[in-house]
Amino acid sequence: MGRMLQKKKNRSSIPRATQKPKSKRLPIKASPIIAAHWDKHLTLSQNYRKLGLASKINARSGGTEPGSKANQGEGTSSQTHDPLAVGVKRPAETSLKTAKVVRDEKGNISRVIHDEKISNPLNDPLMALETENVNIHNHGNEGVIHALEAAAAAELADVKRRKKPRKQSQREQEWIERLVEKYGDDVGAMAWDKR
Repeated sequence: MGRMLQKKKNRSSIPRATQKPKSKRLPIKASPIIAAHWDKHLTLSQNYRKLGLASKINARSGGTEPGSKANQGEGTSSQTHDPLAVGVKRPAETSLKTAKVVRDEKGNISRVIHDEKISNPLNDPLMALETENVNIHNHGNEGVIHALEAAAAAELADVKRRKKPRKQSQREQEWIERLVEKYGDDVGAMAWDKR
């Protein structure tokens, strides 16, 4: 019985409803700088690595392709160290450190002097970056990063230029004048005013 229905469908003049396959590679519309330097044959993480950007803050959970164009000369992910990757391991040992505390006349702490180099008991990767001065943009494509920073600074300046200061309406000015006449400089009482 089912085979007859299939034959009937095949002989029908109405075409089957098919969906067009969606493209997995979407065009880059957000930034013309990134779109100009984007390689359509590489994956997102490979393109970000090539541009000197971080696609993920945490370390990779999977592997990378060892023979890809973006990984040539860099080695595998187990050999390279990402300075921005947040480690999931806890420190094997946490030893207590001592420091000298300098107080002022009132007894407040003004300075803390450490005996050794700056310790990082929580294994904070950003603190390690600050102390080691690791160059994050070591991929040789710093022109893209500088162009993105310049575009962001220009956009911020444009937003600041277009932003107008807030002006009080005539009704707001009258309301504030009545509050000042009633309470004077007591802002707390003005805040509790029910009208």
